[in-house]
Amino acid sequence: NEYADSVFSSIFQGLGEHTWLTKVDFLLVLDAGIKEAFPAHLISDVPQLQFERTVLAAHDRAFDEHRYLPILWDILEALFPAAASLKAKKRIYTAAEAGRVQAVEACGNVTDPNQVK
Repeated sequence: NEYADSVFSSIFQGLGEHTWLTKVDFLLVLDAGIKEAFPAHLISDVPQLQFERTVLAAHDRAFDEHRYLPILWDILEALFPAAASLKAKKRIYTAAEAGRVQAVEACGNVTDPNQVK
């Protein structure tokens, strides 16, 4: 999950202004990155199906989260004029982000690779 967060954070920070970004499937990119970046002895004993399910769950969670956060900030910018306190916007952003996390968690265990998404 941490690796997926790092990957998608970098992708969305570098390419976030492109409208095509949310239409790209990065699953194979994340899979290949894990296989290249992680020491072989850490993943060699993991059954292939478990590895794939775990990568898929991490991908879906991280992609959705990083896709959502810029949209949230854009909405806050539109709702609150430039004169509004940046501190207040950040507090609202943090609260909305926490609320989204709780809502997703209420839908089931999003990190469970056996759960159908």
